[in-house]
Amino acid sequence: MAYMENFLSDNARALISIPYLACHSGKDGHGDFLIDFETLPDAVVTFLSRCQFSEALSEVSPLILSSTASFATFTTVDLARSQFHLFEWLSDPVEFLELHTRLSRENAIEKVLLLQRLTALIEGSLSGLHWTLNPKCPNTMKDLLMSLTLEDMCGKKCLLLFRLFFGPVNSMNLRNLIWHGFISPSVARHCNASLLPFIFVLILSLGKRLACQTLPDERKPSRISSLFSLSVEHFPWLCDSGQQLTKATHSHPVSSCPSVEYFSHLDTLFDGPKPRYLDALCLSFICLSIILRCEFAAAVGAPELSQSAEHRFFLTMDSILEFKTNTVLGRPVTQDQFSQFSARCGDLRGLAVLLDVLCSENGPRLKDRVSHGEFFIRRYPVIHQTALTWEGIDDRFKCSAILMRACLLALLSAQTAPPRVCELPTDWLSSYQLEFHPTAQFARNWFHLKNCLSEFCDHPEIPHSEIFDYDRFESLTKQWFPNQTCDAKGPSLPYLMTNLWELAGSWSFSASDRPSVWSSKPAALLVRLNQLLILYTLISDSLRDILVKLEFADASELVSSRKHATFERMRLTFPAIHNLLTFVHKFSACAWHCWIDGSLVGSSRIEVRQRYSIDLKSRAKLVDCLQRTGEKLTMWIGKSKWELILPFLESVKYPVPHTSSLL
Repeated sequence: MAYMENFLSDNARALISIPYLACHSGKDGHGDFLIDFETLPDAVVTFLSRCQFSEALSEVSPLILSSTASFATFTTVDLARSQFHLFEWLSDPVEFLELHTRLSRENAIEKVLLLQRLTALIEGSLSGLHWTLNPKCPNTMKDLLMSLTLEDMCGKKCLLLFRLFFGPVNSMNLRNLIWHGFISPSVARHCNASLLPFIFVLILSLGKRLACQTLPDERKPSRISSLFSLSVEHFPWLCDSGQQLTKATHSHPVSSCPSVEYFSHLDTLFDGPKPRYLDALCLSFICLSIILRCEFAAAVGAPELSQSAEHRFFLTMDSILEFKTNTVLGRPVTQDQFSQFSARCGDLRGLAVLLDVLCSENGPRLKDRVSHGEFFIRRYPVIHQTALTWEGIDDRFKCSAILMRACLLALLSAQTAPPRVCELPTDWLSSYQLEFHPTAQFARNWFHLKNCLSEFCDHPEIPHSEIFDYDRFESLTKQWFPNQTCDAKGPSLPYLMTNLWELAGSWSFSASDRPSVWSSKPAALLVRLNQLLILYTLISDSLRDILVKLEFADASELVSSRKHATFERMRLTFPAIHNLLTFVHKFSACAWHCWIDGSLVGSSRIEVRQRYSIDLKSRAKLVDCLQRTGEKLTMWIGKSKWELILPFLESVKYPVPHTSSLL
């Protein structure tokens, strides 16, 4: 299957080429390059207000040429010396200067990288401005530019002009087209030379307006600390392994399209004494987007989804990895199509890694945070006589860039010949451990609670007592999970690494007639079960601390009679708390197998989950009941209200399913 040569719609390609600029001549370059947004021609404002972007671009072309001609007379040192107040509003002023040094580069892919980082800088900085007045910030550049909060700060006409370049789908839409891999190197070569300089002019012109205002000192915090959660321990695979993307693409379908140049250029970014890790990370997202989008479009029989369009949502890497493609397709993806796509991606553990670091809510969410400008360090330049120096940030992105490159090689290996070396592009997957995905967190939380309970098994203070009989919980477990053994175990991390992609995919194949309640959705259930496990693990930790106190009290002759009475109440309560912890541990394991994973012998995942999903309302009530019980228990343990715990636990009425399972 050959990939398309062009991923852009006709409208997008026409706008990006800016043919109108050829019809105008700029000024001599000695005027002021800054734009006064309030004096924009009426025709420009009218067309922009009506979202007639092609017409607006034609009208604004003289302004683009004249301002960029004047701007071209400034060096990066000039900007740092005399214009710093105009870009100080940005989240990272040094990023602006560093990107300005690249404006003269002729390589098309370098221009793409410049545009990637420039759009991320703009979006992150606009988001930061919005945050200072209203922390409830829009999630996308398009919505940011429609924000009334920003309109009050930046001016309506300013945002209208920004929307020409970064607005809705029928605008230039540069941010989305570049980050989702729709702009190929061949298209970038034909972009007008004034486009990138004019974006710098827009930034500085907005800075002039903001310089007249008193901006809050407090700024939106960076999310760059989440990068620290990725370390070399996650993957032992290094850049100098001998595997090259250039070679890996030779027999892959991507070799048939102009965008294959991205892959070979990505190799060069890792070369040299100072690898460009941030650029490599940005470019790897383009490469991943191209492969996943084209392979998915082929699997579902809709090659047109490889291209951008104005009449529908884009098919993106995000929508594919988050299983949200129904809106784009206009129909659900069948299991057969899902299997075809999975087969095209080779070792499914590679997709599991992408789910872990790109999509997991508690993970680094690399693509989201890089592309939205959330990874930044506020840096300032050191100005010398004829040069500038500043702190570099590339090393902070080393692990992330290496990991994404390794994922790319794993994806490419599905349709390429194995290399003539001992090491395969997928060998590193055996060493990777899922860290951030909710399923991995469930596994760790479950084993943590298991270890706590194991410590209690032989403790003399927790015998099997008649004070609180476990038979009640045994019966409750059998009602919810008939025919399930009481020694069900939670998932292991190796199991999840191998099965996560198919498991997460199966969650999207829910029957259309399922009630729209959270307890019917495995992903939502998983979140709640994780909360339960964390809550009851904290209770078990408290129980362990109390046991230490009891041992000390037994060994000491200095304990007062009052404390001794308290310890006795503790001792009487232990069996009840221990039995509840045991139930939560066994219940969560059964819930994993029957509600989340569905991996029972002889049945498909979907069939198992449907079989055990008869009474969803009672299921929700049971989870809520366990949550409330744990919270109240935590409160009373913290306040040493031991005399209230036992009567409370005996009085709890746990919901049972109203309809028996059809096993």
